[in-house]
Amino acid sequence: MFILDFDDTLFNTHQFKKVRKNMVQSLGISDDMYYSSYLLARKDAQNRVTYSDKVHAEYLGSCGFDPSAVFSLLEGVTKQAHTFLFPETIKF
Repeated sequence: MFILDFDDTLFNTHQFKKVRKNMVQSLGISDDMYYSSYLLARKDAQNRVTYSDKVHAEYLGSCGFDPSAVFSLLEGVTKQAHTFLFPETIKF
């Protein structure tokens, strides 16, 4: 049996999160607001980790930001997620 860690082993999670955070800054969303809303958006009512761009955008919408604009930016980065794979990942 093999156990592989996805985050920052196969996938550049740090850079992925950084790009997402930077994208929504153009809407006036601070780093603190981004991270605090991320923590809320990543768990469902049963406390399971179930992050989605849509739910994150809705949380930020409840803070006065345009949820459609937020969703569009987050989803745009998510659609490019394959570009955050480390080059060795494909060979592996």
